[in-house]
Amino acid sequence: MTRFRAVAGGLDQLLSSTSNGLIIFAVAVVSTPQQFGHITVLMTALVAVLGAARGAFGTPLLLKSDQSSDQIRREGSHAMMAALVIGPLLGVAILLVGYGPVGTAAVWLALAAPFVLAQDVLRYVVIAEGRPDQAAIWDGIWCAGTAALLLMSWWGPNEPTISLLVGGWTGLAIIAFIGLVATLRIKPRFRGAMSWLRAGLTHRVRYGVDAGLEQVTVFVILTGVGLLTTPAVTAALRGATAVLAPIGMFGNAIQLIVISESTRLSSQPRQVWHALLRIAIVTGFVTATGGLLLYLLPERFGTYLLGDSWILAAFVLPVVVLEYIASAFSLSLAIYLRTFNRSAEALALKIALSMTMITGATVGAVVFHSAIGVAICLALSTLFVTGIAYALVRPWRPRVRAASVDIAAEGFQGPPTQLIAESIEATSHNGIRLLDGDLDPDHPSPPHEQAPGAEAPFWRSVRVLPVRHWKKLPAIIISRREAGRSAKAALIALWTFVVMGVLVPAVIVQLSGYPKNLYWIGPLLIIAVSAARFAWFMGTGERRLFELIFWCFSYAFLGLAPLAQLLRESWPVTVPRTDTSFAWWGSAITLVGIVAFLIGVGLDRVLQMRRSAANATDVKRQPAEMKETVDYRRMMVLTLAAIALNAYYLSSVGVVQFVKSRDESLQALTSAFAPPNAGIVFRSAVFMSIIVSWVALVRYRREAKIAARRGCPESAGRLNLNLVLIVIVGVLLLNSLNPVSNARYLSGTAVLAIAAALGMFASSFRFRASAYGFLLALLVIFPQADAFRYSREANVKVSNPIEALLTPDYDSFAQIVNGYTIAIRDGIHVGNQALGVILFWIPRALWPGKAYDSGIVIANGRGYSFTNLSAPLWIEFFLNGGWIALVIGMFALGAALHRWDTRLDKELAQYSMPTILGCILPFYMLILLRGSLLQAAPYLFFTLVCAYFVQRRPEKEPDAVPAPFPGLPRWMPAKRLRREELTNSV
Repeated sequence: MTRFRAVAGGLDQLLSSTSNGLIIFAVAVVSTPQQFGHITVLMTALVAVLGAARGAFGTPLLLKSDQSSDQIRREGSHAMMAALVIGPLLGVAILLVGYGPVGTAAVWLALAAPFVLAQDVLRYVVIAEGRPDQAAIWDGIWCAGTAALLLMSWWGPNEPTISLLVGGWTGLAIIAFIGLVATLRIKPRFRGAMSWLRAGLTHRVRYGVDAGLEQVTVFVILTGVGLLTTPAVTAALRGATAVLAPIGMFGNAIQLIVISESTRLSSQPRQVWHALLRIAIVTGFVTATGGLLLYLLPERFGTYLLGDSWILAAFVLPVVVLEYIASAFSLSLAIYLRTFNRSAEALALKIALSMTMITGATVGAVVFHSAIGVAICLALSTLFVTGIAYALVRPWRPRVRAASVDIAAEGFQGPPTQLIAESIEATSHNGIRLLDGDLDPDHPSPPHEQAPGAEAPFWRSVRVLPVRHWKKLPAIIISRREAGRSAKAALIALWTFVVMGVLVPAVIVQLSGYPKNLYWIGPLLIIAVSAARFAWFMGTGERRLFELIFWCFSYAFLGLAPLAQLLRESWPVTVPRTDTSFAWWGSAITLVGIVAFLIGVGLDRVLQMRRSAANATDVKRQPAEMKETVDYRRMMVLTLAAIALNAYYLSSVGVVQFVKSRDESLQALTSAFAPPNAGIVFRSAVFMSIIVSWVALVRYRREAKIAARRGCPESAGRLNLNLVLIVIVGVLLLNSLNPVSNARYLSGTAVLAIAAALGMFASSFRFRASAYGFLLALLVIFPQADAFRYSREANVKVSNPIEALLTPDYDSFAQIVNGYTIAIRDGIHVGNQALGVILFWIPRALWPGKAYDSGIVIANGRGYSFTNLSAPLWIEFFLNGGWIALVIGMFALGAALHRWDTRLDKELAQYSMPTILGCILPFYMLILLRGSLLQAAPYLFFTLVCAYFVQRRPEKEPDAVPAPFPGLPRWMPAKRLRREELTNSV
């Protein structure tokens, strides 16, 4: 019986959709293009309203499939009344808009509107009652009559008119309506209409928008593409989607089957999902097979189907097939959500997909001006949204379902709802307590249909009170809030990727002209991967400082910049004669490094999850243990030493630094210290000691405040002295590392370290805002920040960001290409460059064979006169060991930075600031990524040494207190505790 209902329901949906499609083909045969355009607009309006009505009235009927026939018919009577009210209003609109262009055909179409809407409501009533065969009979008559009209338009003795065809279709609609009315014997119900409308109104609106949004999206896409391109592009897309239309009909039919049957049988979420997954796989296979057969179809048969548009449609058909496969999996997820009354999430998925497809189609039309370009953008948009949705919803997890879902329950009093749990784990996961037996003797558990002879399933039950008592159920509230957060996170990630991965590169392509070669595809892939990962942790709100800098660098310096350079065939002036034919190898090195980095990130994440499961704790969200991380005495020693070093440095090169240009400051340093390398090392010690000491002072003050709140206050004298030192060291820091007389990387590191210590990344919102601002500054402000390099007057070099991407500031990708060029020409000296970085402190006079900066090595190998060039970390690894060193190095870097970021996220949760190194190294990593490493090694060395010096070591004292007293922190040192005890005893 269940299989019969499933087959009959699918057949009915297929027949209903087929009749709506055949009439359009019939009208197209006998009408002029202008007439067909007008009648198509009118038919699209009717279909869009019909789709919305199916969601608003039909879906609630399906959700009542496990209730009594009286309840279903009561709902159907109210829905029929609504359809007979909306139908005439739609008919009037059709008549007013279409009577002039198409005449009598508009009259017939307006007459059909109320009958089409009402007949569709009756279809859902009989399906909810478990009698879809009755709907299939009358829809079959309607479909057969429409097919006869199509055949008449092909081979009729006299060519029928548009009015005759539409009039015949309207007559068939009236016959189908009368037949279902006679079968059900129900009539419109006006009494209680307002109560019915108010009950579950939010759900009805969601279902209606969800169901009608698809037709509106299709209309907007085709109309927009037609306006931005040519009618040929629209014809190609319309033709390709038309020949694959049966797949869409099958999807709609599956929705009817799954929602009604799973509700009637109280199927568990995991069972429903497994069924939907199998259906999606089969649908994808059928789509791929059908698309291949259509693509190989001889031209004369294809022309018989679509006329002259067949050749254009066949060219884009493979890409449209890919979009339909992704849509099949997206549809399965949407059906899964609607089956369990998660209409808000289903609607969010539908809106995200629609908006992304509209944006993708617009970008494709503007950038490529071709049907294949638009089709590719549509397919990528669908794939991205589907992937994000699956990652957020995770339908394969155990869940709890309600055996009876009634969206109008808010308007009626009834017994508590029974929830069916798949497992104890599912209920404990959702925070709901298991109960044995029926919930209430007066309201026993409802019977569920099962196969004859099958063992009765045993399901444990739980109690969920009516709506007015939901405040007492935090599990329910938390579940809904989590759903809202998931939707918000998905939209943030979605639009971040759309802007970064689609709109920005599209603008660059548009402004750079039509590409003359395919070298730009490599940077485009780098942009896509970088934007996707960046968008991911923007959506989740994970505060990953190291990854933020890594992906911003790869996106801007290795993605956008080479995209513009390759499209315009213009390398930066400092790297002339870069071999463009090696651009593929530059892209390969970059992508291999990025993929290895991602694998390292993924592996560390998996290890953390396994460790979390083994320890029965969530490592990612577990608060960091409160402890003192800064040693007061060592901090004071470093602070005084930093002040003394800075005073000596300023006395040698000039007290007021921010009035000097970068060249003037460097000349003063060279004159004051000999040899020049000694001056650079000394300046590294001065700068990094002052940064570390300031961050340590702020960290100590923050830890002291936390200790005071926990009952262990610091002395007022120490806090006052700490505040004075913060001001003094801060002034010295801003003077010495100002952005006028220093390299952008150093001053930027200082500014961002200060901001991080002051709480710029304390919350997910602040992190997102800071991340977007940093990326924007990297593209807009960074090229202008070097304005004071040669003089005290600002020298603005470019007028727009596209031109900035062609300047020497963005030579990283070209240097990867040049590095690969000299590596295959001169060979790879394994570990030579890395050894020079590790032993940077050895003077060249003592080690004549010491390696030079990799940037200088590449410049000399290419014969450049200007040698102060970058050497990205990718090419540093490659020059030290080829592909093996590249993969291993980037893999280890990804795993290490992911673990470090996880610890920093816990530090931010506890202290609202990272650790000392966490405030500095993520931003200094920008110069480590850009290179050269040898040039950046002294600053990194002194940063690590100073941070290690002020770090508090664990105390091991015999009289240390093993456990904290009430009200005192566990991490309070024994010395301080004894001092507090003595004070209290006195």
